[in-house]
Formats: sequence, C-alpha cells, structure tokens
Amino acid sequence: MDAEAMVMEAEKWTTVPQQHVCVESTDRQIKTIRPNSAVRSIYKASGCSDNPNHHVNYLEHVVVRITITHPRRGDLAIYLTSPSGTRSQLLANRLFDHSMEGFKNWEFMTIHCWGELAAGDWILEVYDTPSQLRNFKTPGKLKEWSLVLYGTSVQPYSPTNEFPKVERVRYSRVEDPTDDYGTEDYPGPCDPECSEVGCDGPGPDHCSDCLHYYYKLKNNTRICVSSCPSGHYHADKKRCRKCAPNCEACFGSHGDQCLSCKHGYFLNEETSSCVTHCPDGSYQDTKKNLCRKCSENCKTCTESHNCTECRDGLSLQGSRCSIACEDGQYFNGQDCQPCHRFCATCAGAGADGCINCTEGYFMEDGRCVHSCSISYYFDYSSENGYKSCKKCDTSCLTCSGPGFKNCTSCPNGYLLDLGMCQMGAICKDGNGRVLGGRRLLYASEKEQSVPTEGPSTTLLQNMYIPRLSFHPRFICSCRLIDYSILLLKRKKKQKKSKPPLSFLLFFFFPLKSVQGDGELFCQNLNGKKNNKPTTSLPFITGCLVLNSQDHRDSIV
Repeated sequence: MDAEAMVMEAEKWTTVPQQHVCVESTDRQIKTIRPNSAVRSIYKASGCSDNPNHHVNYLEHVVVRITITHPRRGDLAIYLTSPSGTRSQLLANRLFDHSMEGFKNWEFMTIHCWGELAAGDWILEVYDTPSQLRNFKTPGKLKEWSLVLYGTSVQPYSPTNEFPKVERVRYSRVEDPTDDYGTEDYPGPCDPECSEVGCDGPGPDHCSDCLHYYYKLKNNTRICVSSCPSGHYHADKKRCRKCAPNCEACFGSHGDQCLSCKHGYFLNEETSSCVTHCPDGSYQDTKKNLCRKCSENCKTCTESHNCTECRDGLSLQGSRCSIACEDGQYFNGQDCQPCHRFCATCAGAGADGCINCTEGYFMEDGRCVHSCSISYYFDYSSENGYKSCKKCDTSCLTCSGPGFKNCTSCPNGYLLDLGMCQMGAICKDGNGRVLGGRRLLYASEKEQSVPTEGPSTTLLQNMYIPRLSFHPRFICSCRLIDYSILLLKRKKKQKKSKPPLSFLLFFFFPLKSVQGDGELFCQNLNGKKNNKPTTSLPFITGCLVLNSQDHRDSIV
C-alpha cells in the first residue's frame, strides 16, 4: 500500500454532514393478510422537516419496524418502495419457518435508497404465499409499522475539505420587530421547557429543541409544553397533535381513536368514537359521557338491567326481557312455566306475580282477589279490559267510586252526609235515634198545637239554616258536653219580601247537664210562660248546636 498517497488523499477527503435520525409516526391501522394475496399500506413521510435536529432530507439507510400476527410466518414476503420508486425486498419466503409467533416489533433494513429524498409516499407490501396446507380460518394481520430514516439534512457531497457550515434553523413564529436576536447572540436565559440545545430568544416559542413536548399554532409557531393540552395526543418526536373535533382525549387523530368526549357527546367504547346518540343496545351515562351496554336481551334501556324494549323473540316482563311465553305462562330463566290459577298473565310464580287476572278475579294492589276488600271499590273502566279493585278515598270507610263524595260509610267519629264523611257532634232525638251533628235540628211538622205534657217523639232531622222549620217542642241530646243553645227567632212574613235568613238573635241559654251519662239536655224555651208549657207559638223557633268556644266557626 502507498502510505504517502493515502495521506495526500486524506487531506482533501470530503467530509459528510452530521447524521440525523428521524422516527416517523406509527401507522396502527390493522389490515388483514389473506392467503395468495398482498396487503399494501402507504405512509406519507415528512422526514421530520419540522425539527432541524432530526431533519432527514437525504437518505443513507432506512429501518422498518413492523408487527404482524400470522399462523405461519415463513409464508410471508415483505417489500418496501421509496418515494423515488426504489423497491427493496425486506423479507423473502422461508420454506422451513413454521413459527406461529409472527413478528413483534421486528426491524428490517435497506440501503437501496441511499442519497434519495426522504419525504414522500412510502409503500409497504406484505405477500402471503402458502407453501403447504394450514388453517385458513385464522388469517394474518398487519398490526402496525413505522419508518426510521437515517441521513442528513444537506447534500452529503462537498467540493472542499472543510466541514460544511450548517446554520441553526429558526422555527417559524410570529415576527416581532423588537425581537432581533441572531441565531448565536441571544444572551438571556431560555424557557424551562427548552432542552440543553438552547434557544434564540425568550419564551417557549424560541426553543431550538423542546425538553418534553410541543405543539404548533396555525401560523406554524412551535410552542414547547410540559404535557400535551386537552384535545391533543402525544405523537412521535415529542409532538402533540390534535384529536378529532369531538374528542376531549385520544390516542390518534382519527374519529375512531377517542378516549373521552367533549360536552354533548358520548363515547361509544366499541368504536372509540364520540356520538350524539348512543346506538341500540346501549344507554347514555350522562355523568361520564359514555355509551354503556344494555343487558344482553335489551334492544333499548335506561340502565344496564332496566330494559324498555326487547330484542326479537323476547317480551318485556317488568323491566327485564325474557323469552316470549304464551299467555298464562312466565319464563323462570330456563323455560316457560304456568302462572297461578288466578292469573291471566304473569311475570312470576304465585298470586303475587300476576300482571292481569283471570275471569272472575280482580287486580287489587298487585294480587288477584275474588271480591274487593273493605275500603276498595270495583273499577269498571280498566284500560286493558281487565277489571280491578281500587282504594277508596282516605276519608271513607267504604265507597262506591273514587273521590271523597262517593263514601257509603264512615270511620268512627265521622258522619255520612251527602256521600261525604264529616266530623261533628252526634245528636239524637227523644227516642235516641241519631240525627247528625253541627247542623240545625228541626221537626218535619211546622207550627201547631201540641200536648202540654210529655216530650214530643217526632223524629228530628237535619237541615241548613235557610230553611228554618221547627217543632215547637222537642228534646235533643248531644254527646259533646261543652255546648250551648242559640235561640233564633224569625218574625212573621210581611208583605215586602225579605231575605230568607232574616233572623233576630236574642240570647244564649246554657244547657242543663243530665246527671249520669254526661249527655246534654235542652228544651224549647219559647213554648213556656211562667215556666208552664203553652199550646201554640206566635213564631217559629229552633235550637242550633254550637261549640261554645267559637260560635261563628261552628255554624255549618
């Protein structure tokens, strides 16, 4: 060897620029590899043109990282075509490779595209050529692949023996006329998010390289950040890229790569997409903005096990979907069983499981009965054609229909009046017959002569004040003790018409208590003269039972 010639050649040797490494984003779109066919995947590379420290413009060699599942990987052949059209075989068929493990993050390298431009469309082709019988029901799948580009940002050939001067590239940003720092003369400190490479000005938009992550604005300004903001995801090369418009968080830029959704959208976990309405078989979880699955048999639901509509062949039993049994049967989880003999249709065993009752029975509080219980009435107007027993109003003991005006009997302490149960005094006539309470008591006869001895046994009745008509002599007894008698006198009718309630209030007479049973006793006082009964009255009189504590409020 000629040592002198080697030294002379070394003195004028052309030095190549600094090597850069660009790791492109991973293509995670899954593709099925079918026998005797090929799968093609195209990736548009940028050569990391947005990062001068990793920018590869001219290639030296290329590495493909690939993940494939396959029942026999020896049947596969892999090819890569560069943007310039150079086709490289990365993997050939292997007759004796029977492995079923496939390739998990395997790296394949080619140097066939040396000196070519890195940016453009790269085409990956995977061929499946079966060499022997195998299970074709399990096809192979291309899970993901990515490019690692090695090369330089400038032309590697230089006509001199000097190192090429590579100026530091300033990133695009909003121009500031007061910001005229050069690429090498910025004296101040860098932003905390800048890496050790340095910066050419203050703020996170002047970093030469970012410590953690960065994202770009619409004006192409690069901002270094400690973590990707909401609506972005961490891509390769520290870059934060935007999610799809409806995604709050994501793992990719496509609409089916969402992890959570913005307000007003719900995440369909099956498709990883954000939707405004959840599909059939799922319901909206408004707290977490998710579409959650209904129970297996539900077509629609409000909660997981609260079905509102069933799939074909099933029927809704309450809030659950069961096999559609015939009328008179229910599904017990395994097969259809007969309902209780009282049930026309049912959701379970026993009389308490009835939905509708058979002929001659009525639905009452979820069970079938032969006749309505006390405090229930028979309802003729059932919407589904089945009769039922419904509960009376709370004021009634028994009733003939709904509401408080259809009572037929009352609880203790209440009196029945025109179909209503009311609280009041319990008054009797002279023979002990109940008259009613808190109303004017009167006889069926009007002014007349009566015997002067002995009480009248004429049945006293209830009547409102506007129709005063009294027996001139009667006895009433009340079970309430603190009562007084209000004497009312109405003048004889005159020629001129006067209101029917033209009364003259005279005075109160205290009741005389009867010894023994504590009942009250009263007599007509207008039929007496010098404590002796008279045979007739010049005017109509009557007794009104009032509460002595408040006379006005007691008048009914």
